[in-house]
Amino acid sequence: MKIFRPLLPMLRPYFGWMALLVALSMVHSLFSTLTISIIMPIMKLIFPDGASGDAASVASTGSTLTSTILNPLTALVIAPGDRLASLWNLCLLIVAIFLLKNAAKYSSYLLNVAVEERFIRDIRNRMFGHALRLPLGYFHSRRLGDLMSVMTNDVGAMNAALTPTLRMLVQEPFQVIFMMFLLIGISPTLTLIAFSTSILSVVMIQVLRKYVRRYSERMQSTLGSINSRLQESLQNIRIVKGYNAESAESGRFNQQTNNYVTAAVKHGRVTHSTGPFSEMFAIVALVVVLFYGGSKVIEGTLSGPELFTFLFLLFAIMQPITALISLPTNIQRGMVAAERVMELLNTPPEPSGGTATAITLNNELTLNNVSFRYRPDTPVLQGINLTIRRGETVALVGPSGGGKSTLADLAARFYDPESGSILLDGTDIRQLEIGSYRRLFGMVTQESLLFNDTAFNNIAYGLEGADQAAVEAAARAANAHQFIAAMPNGYQTVIGDRGVLLSGGQRQRLAIARALVRDPQILLFDEATSALDNESEKLVQEAINRLLVNRTAIVIAHRLSTIRAAHTIVVVDGGRIVEEGTHESLMAANGVYRKLVELGERSNYAE
Repeated sequence: MKIFRPLLPMLRPYFGWMALLVALSMVHSLFSTLTISIIMPIMKLIFPDGASGDAASVASTGSTLTSTILNPLTALVIAPGDRLASLWNLCLLIVAIFLLKNAAKYSSYLLNVAVEERFIRDIRNRMFGHALRLPLGYFHSRRLGDLMSVMTNDVGAMNAALTPTLRMLVQEPFQVIFMMFLLIGISPTLTLIAFSTSILSVVMIQVLRKYVRRYSERMQSTLGSINSRLQESLQNIRIVKGYNAESAESGRFNQQTNNYVTAAVKHGRVTHSTGPFSEMFAIVALVVVLFYGGSKVIEGTLSGPELFTFLFLLFAIMQPITALISLPTNIQRGMVAAERVMELLNTPPEPSGGTATAITLNNELTLNNVSFRYRPDTPVLQGINLTIRRGETVALVGPSGGGKSTLADLAARFYDPESGSILLDGTDIRQLEIGSYRRLFGMVTQESLLFNDTAFNNIAYGLEGADQAAVEAAARAANAHQFIAAMPNGYQTVIGDRGVLLSGGQRQRLAIARALVRDPQILLFDEATSALDNESEKLVQEAINRLLVNRTAIVIAHRLSTIRAAHTIVVVDGGRIVEEGTHESLMAANGVYRKLVELGERSNYAE
């Protein structure tokens, strides 16, 4: 249960509701016990030990404890000398008890649902908010489908275990206490005999717990794999169809679902074995109680109504006791799910930076001897020294995998360097509040990342208070206004998942408008035109050229026209800056850059 403790403070807003839930559970447990204990007055009234059948005779037999409990009830319903009227009153009492019991049960159910759903909502909201603040590297090292499974399936599994657990811990103990009170009052000896088998049940459940946990872990892990396979296949459906891989993908998905079924069947086999075994132990106890108690009735030391009441109470108490005994086994899957939830919540968020606010870029952004690696044994950047001056465009070129995108990510502080420093006008960016620093940037990536929302909201994304005029001005500057205005609902048209209803060029122009409307100090372009056809590229390039005027920019490009327009060209190869200068000076140096250009003129670097 320790794994649930960090989540319990989230229940604090609902403590008042939970106190009411405890009260309703006590009322329900009390009336549940009364519905059974009323059997004794019924039997004594219909089959009285004495001739009168009045209140005194009805309550005359039995222990002092049970008489003390039942005397108020019998006094309430028994009409002296009139057994028929007493029977009628008893029937009315039974109806009243059941009405009150079920009213308390229904009210506690509604209250429990309200607390449960809000609690799970709070957990999901907290997980999502925390996930958005995790370092970018966290998402690179984990499958997105597995993370989605944690936020959906694992939270659901945790809820399925935690909520019934809380309900049982509130309701069942009261019911056991009330019934045990009556059982001991009727016969302490019979009670001891009845519960001697509980030890066997506890031993059996302890043995089964480790198997339940093992299969629970397999189930949760396999669910993550199913989610990942489902997401990857549907996101890449064009590739799946283009390579006729439907059967292969179905086979892999079927294998994952089969693995889940195997684990789930084993989990169910172990989990549900506790009920039948516990019931068999209970039946053995019941038979022993019946024989021993029956002998006492024959001897005259125990009344028949008391024995029958004891047996009914014993039947009734087995359910809450079995539930409590089985609790450790039943919550194993929830505990495994909670561990995965807490693993995410306990992952440290990315550093928030210092307390200073980044306002503007006055002079330059400087990288001093910066090195970085994603994995300990694989350096990505080594000893990078680079100055990006205000109002200038720096183009990063070089072979694929050389570290260009990583360098840009470091500049935007998606990662912190392993060694060295990055300075904004002489201030280490780690001393700046990260949100204010990133507001200096506008980004356009090779794959335009859009949301299933309106064109307006995609352009204004992350910008509070953007008005229609500002959004339209940005769209016009990005050569996007014309196609947006032509859509069915103009700027309020929903563009589909990842902008699927738009062409590649339209998506890219929308992304440029999104960067432009923020009026950023520094622009990051990562291969922004590499995947476009000539016509789309022309429109996008016009928008980029317009956007670069009088702005500081870091451009990762492969088109010679984009590279030539840069103030400084930086050649990155093998994680190092191997050349730096203008197009003319680098061509004259006859080094790596010249080879890239000559190669590109025969392939990608052509204008």
